[in-house]
Amino acid sequence: MNTAEIRKISGLVQSIQLGQGSNIIHWVSKGQSYSCKAAWNAIRCCHPKVSWANMVWYPNCIPKHSFYLWLSCLYAHRTMDKLQRFGVVGNNRCIFCCGNVETIDHLFFGCRFT
Repeated sequence: MNTAEIRKISGLVQSIQLGQGSNIIHWVSKGQSYSCKAAWNAIRCCHPKVSWANMVWYPNCIPKHSFYLWLSCLYAHRTMDKLQRFGVVGNNRCIFCCGNVETIDHLFFGCRFT
């Protein structure tokens, strides 16, 4: 932004007429104090806990490993077969063993290299 834009925005903000009512921001629940955690919990979508959640997200887990395991449980890795379906790549073959279609099952159980 340049100075003229900042001045324009500042003028617009200052021109807002405040009502005569109370200047209090009300939160989701009475008596609950505001925190980032409370705000996040108020707007996020909550789904039922899956049976394998404790296997993935446990105390002292390595977050990077848990994230990859979570992606695997959801079949959400960006494998070549998926990228080809999305039109991102033309070839869906495994780059490690040169021949088989690269799927999650292939990478974890069928590929000699991985």
